[in-house]
Amino acid sequence: MNISLQILSIILLPYFFIWLDKKSPIVRFFGPVILCYAGGALLGNLNVFSHASISEQISHISVPLAIPLLLFATDFKHWIKNARSTVLSFILVCFSVSLMSLVFGLYFNQKIPDHWKIAGMLSGVFTGGTPNMNAIGLALNVQKEVFIYMNSADMIVGGLYFFFVLSLGIKLAGLFLPAFSENNKSLAIEPTQESVLNLKHVLLTLFCAVLVFATALAINHLIFESINLPFLLLVITSLGVLLSFRPRIRLMSFSAYQVGQYLLYIFCISIGSMARVDQMNFSGIYYLYFTSAVLIASVVMHLFLCWLFKIDRDTAMVTNIAAIFGPPFVVPVATAMQNKDALVAGLTSGLVGYALGNYLGFSVAYIVKYFS
Repeated sequence: MNISLQILSIILLPYFFIWLDKKSPIVRFFGPVILCYAGGALLGNLNVFSHASISEQISHISVPLAIPLLLFATDFKHWIKNARSTVLSFILVCFSVSLMSLVFGLYFNQKIPDHWKIAGMLSGVFTGGTPNMNAIGLALNVQKEVFIYMNSADMIVGGLYFFFVLSLGIKLAGLFLPAFSENNKSLAIEPTQESVLNLKHVLLTLFCAVLVFATALAINHLIFESINLPFLLLVITSLGVLLSFRPRIRLMSFSAYQVGQYLLYIFCISIGSMARVDQMNFSGIYYLYFTSAVLIASVVMHLFLCWLFKIDRDTAMVTNIAAIFGPPFVVPVATAMQNKDALVAGLTSGLVGYALGNYLGFSVAYIVKYFS
């Protein structure tokens, strides 16, 4: 598929999935988010979307535009009221990831060369994000092929877990974790003066989102020589929250939310198409085992601790996703739960994770090395 056709397909496919979601009760069970992610993964692995760099660029643009649109209807005061459980849950997920990275780092002592470095990389990636994993690997002088194995394992295992969360994980977590307090549901999107998309409002809110993105980029370039993703997302989030206090912006929240959702679906298709299962060969199977063990054990431990401390399902899930995947992936999970409080909580937690990931990663790496 040529570049122009791939771009057009990624942009238009969400409309098809939205239409399909309205027509089929079976499809409606999964929702457009999971359909877009699965559809993108299928097309990517069938090599229909053959230009991975195009998908990557679209994913990098769609989320920074979607975040302010989705935040324009956010009531930040209600997030502050719910901040205590958010902080506690995020501390618990960081603790779970660090402990499991340490435990399995010692377990894989005889199976993987430089196992302690891998333990540090996994602790960094699952509390911050891919930039943390690569930064830790570079600092610890990990071999080049290990970067390929670890990034492939992270994409495959993380992709399967993300698919599971959006399809069944949220529902399963709700079976044993308390529901999000009804008193804090005010952030759910409710149309104010409009029940259908208003073209004028769509264009105005989209213009505001582009302005926020451009402003954040300008500030980034004033301070850094290249794109600093954690800083860029921090500025975008801050500007989105600030604009949400504007009454005129809040009046257009319905249209802003719908456009933001559509950009989110574009992100899911593009990021799904990058999950290539053919990038992992047999020699890297232990890296896949290591990554899988740490992720699964960390998630189980975190959710158990959330049950123990009576943290609600929505807060537990968004902080879990924020730590393991980073801020961009909070958006589809918060949308799937239809909880805008969770969106702000997750984005903030993810940004904190970017800062903590390197510290936790290096700490775990040298602890594992000391006890090996």
